[in-house]
Amino acid sequence: MPSLDPRTVILVSMVIYVLLAMAMVLFSASLKHQRGPGYWALGTSGWALFSLLLFLRDILPDWLTIVVANQGLVMSLCLVAQGLALLLGQRPPLAFHLAVSVANLAGFLYFTYMLPSFSGRVVVFSLAIIVLGAEMARRLLPLRQKPNDPTRLLVLFTLITCMAAFSLRIALTSLDACQGLLQDRVINVVFLVFFPMSVVALNFSLLGLAASRFARQKDEVNATLAETNGQLQEALDNVRTLSGLLPICSHCKKIRDDQGYWQQIEGYLREHTDADFTHGICPACAQELYGDYIKSRKAG
Repeated sequence: MPSLDPRTVILVSMVIYVLLAMAMVLFSASLKHQRGPGYWALGTSGWALFSLLLFLRDILPDWLTIVVANQGLVMSLCLVAQGLALLLGQRPPLAFHLAVSVANLAGFLYFTYMLPSFSGRVVVFSLAIIVLGAEMARRLLPLRQKPNDPTRLLVLFTLITCMAAFSLRIALTSLDACQGLLQDRVINVVFLVFFPMSVVALNFSLLGLAASRFARQKDEVNATLAETNGQLQEALDNVRTLSGLLPICSHCKKIRDDQGYWQQIEGYLREHTDADFTHGICPACAQELYGDYIKSRKAG
């Protein structure tokens, strides 16, 4: 039975990344107010693109299929890490990701042109993945937050598993005489299969985390709206208003109530509204009632 060809595994992985990227785009479109899924869509698209360059190893130049391809994979993971930070409401560590990317690029240039070594490139790439995974895991801590989200634990478990696997990859590098990624060796095939599996697990756990946070935020907003509506309803219940036609005497200005009794306008308004009255006298009435007194006061 023929063994699994590494190039075939890379091709299948590329198809998986394309499907994941499409799922991420659709998911991010449904959560426009959350920026994290958009970064994940870009990162997964990057994995698909740079996996294509890995597939073309020995066909295109080494600087493109080795240096650019692996550098692109690392930078794509940086985008995923930045999306996680944004989802958690934290500041993305741009300087840290830039430092990891530069270190990875320097390592690949060194082990590709100055001291050609496939095992050296494996160590450099694995270390970059481990460091980025550790930085993402740190952001998911502490786990004492209430409520403790199971999806957070799932993402953390996926990252720890991935870091452990790449640590094992570094340990096994010195024991294997593999000289290239496309060389038909068990260790190459195993890790070429493991990497897309870990990417799938990471993406789905991140989607679960984003969906969980969205549901929790939605519940909080609904609770706030319910509380606000309750307060508004209570305020409306306390508001007393008058409407419609009120029968009022054209002479004494009394108002007829629903039982047919005539009331002073002050009493009627006190009974049907929250208004109260204080009495004074307008200038016209003062002139009519006390005109002579006012004139005598002015003359005096």
